Amino acid sequence: MSTYETSKLLGQVLSTECPSREILEHLANKWSILVLRCLSDGVHRFSELKQRIEGVSEKMLAQTLKMLEQDGFIL
Repeated sequence: MSTYETSKLLGQVLSTECPSREILEHLANKWSILVLRCLSDGVHRFSELKQRIEGVSEKMLAQTLKMLEQDGFIL
């Protein structure tokens, strides 16, 4: 897909070709929502998040934090 075609699709979330769909999928992830909820209270260490979010594995938490950081939602 060319840059022109991609830029035409930006913001067109109803289109299956919209590049923002991937980020939307990341945000709609169960763990992402729970992590963002915890971080809305302030900064937390990895171990604090692991303790607060019942049922999340270390691997899943690490992947979720990395994905949210790559998408620009957390630092």
